[in-house]
Amino acid sequence: LWPIFGAANQLLAALGLITVTGWLILKGRKFFFALAPAIFMITTTTGALILLLLKYLRENNYILAVTAVLMLGLTVGVILLVFNRIVKPYRARKQAEN
Repeated sequence: LWPIFGAANQLLAALGLITVTGWLILKGRKFFFALAPAIFMITTTTGALILLLLKYLRENNYILAVTAVLMLGLTVGVILLVFNRIVKPYRARKQAEN
């Protein structure tokens, strides 16, 4: 249980950084200082969750495997939400300015 709790904790921090990055993009401010650690944390935490998922499936621990899948799904959902709501309009606005 502790590894999945640790992954959830790190994932929450990474998703917070993704959200802050999206907000900074929306406000037209510099955002790379939040984007770089967000990408790193999302990548490492997602990799760890995938490894935990495979481990839990091998051990037939389906409750923790389902928890890992739900966390991965929520991660993808938040990333897509930020992209669709913030990054796409930002790109469209930049292209309209040019």
